[in-house]
Amino acid sequence: MHFVRILAAACLVLGPTLSSAQSSAPAADPLDPRASVPPLPALNVLAGYMPFQAQAIAPWRESNAQVTPPAGKEGPGANAGMSMPASTPAAKPAAGGHGHHH
Repeated sequence: MHFVRILAAACLVLGPTLSSAQSSAPAADPLDPRASVPPLPALNVLAGYMPFQAQAIAPWRESNAQVTPPAGKEGPGANAGMSMPASTPAAKPAAGGHGHHH
């Protein structure tokens, strides 16, 4: 599967180059080891590279204040998953399980 992805990417990148090279080259036997092969284009592997730049870091209290909901806000998801309702009984261990240690 990984090979198929690499092949597809190569076809996308080299497709226009190879089609223009093939249209100008005479038809040759693809099985002939002496057949001439056009050179591959040089790709700029560093195109779009951006060097690391340190970012300003806000104090943790300020960061927490930005994401904390206002005090007393009630509504959906205010304390979702924080506690179990009082009407729900606690889970009991299964009888006959591994209640002892070896």
